[in-house]
Amino acid sequence: MSEYSIRLLEENNRERQDEIYREIKTLEKMSDESEAEIEKYLTRLAEDEISHKTSAQIRTLLNIVGDLERIGDLYVQMTKVFERKREGSVYFLPEQRQELKDMFRMINDAFAIMMENLEKQGQEINISTAKKIEQKINAKRNELKKIHQEGIESGDFSSKSAAVYAEIYTLNERIGDHILKVSEAMADIKD
Repeated sequence: MSEYSIRLLEENNRERQDEIYREIKTLEKMSDESEAEIEKYLTRLAEDEISHKTSAQIRTLLNIVGDLERIGDLYVQMTKVFERKREGSVYFLPEQRQELKDMFRMINDAFAIMMENLEKQGQEINISTAKKIEQKINAKRNELKKIHQEGIESGDFSSKSAAVYAEIYTLNERIGDHILKVSEAMADIKD
């Protein structure tokens, strides 16, 4: 979904934009269905007589599944922002697009760390790396917020452009929060 969102920054062809919107919405629907199936399975496991430790692990896994599904929801929200951008004929300056692309790349780096941590169940999780990338994402959001405010004050950004721009970097930051929560939850799971 992140890669598709990056493509939306550059794509001007309406048909290809619509195709990307559909792809993101399809992926999000799949994440909803996966969440429901995993929750059902974990809930069935929890109904059996299990140890306190196993019960805690199941709760943690349910939280992870919830965070992953919320990430999908945030990407669907982002497609709606891109749709409003298109319908309102909102244009981003090249430097605005580049700054957002940089933030999307940070999100992709955070996803890579999260995936490594998901694969390390029962092993030592490097949570400090996950926290560092989240701090970079937060710093990038703060930087973009400052650029955003300066652009509004100087008149470089239209009010419509500024609003859409702010929504995109804010959604990216929220995605980063959920990615970190997954890594933190993995650090809590003990064998």
